[in-house]
Amino acid sequence: MLRNRRFQPRNEPRACFTYDTTQDRILYITDLDAGRSVTNDIENVLADIAEWEEGLVLADHQVIYRDTDGVWTGVELTAEGRFSRFYALNVPTLNAAFAKVRSRAAEPAQ
Repeated sequence: MLRNRRFQPRNEPRACFTYDTTQDRILYITDLDAGRSVTNDIENVLADIAEWEEGLVLADHQVIYRDTDGVWTGVELTAEGRFSRFYALNVPTLNAAFAKVRSRAAEPAQ
């Protein structure tokens, strides 16, 4: 089920986005290009999702998002499930993004 939550801004614009998860724990977020971008509001986006989805442990998921240009990007999290950094996927389709994330997860740690 695709979840579409629009955050009502308090004192500043916030990102509007949809999100969902796969069975193999990929959280995918789509920027709706309203308010701030998901790129510029990622900490709030992740906090909102964690709040709305009781029991969802962000650190247990691979996170990706589609930016306002339609390109999928990876989001690396800390062990606590907080934003660490972005990493390039540079693919235009969700299936290609899933393939890259799954491939990356299967690589041995360095």
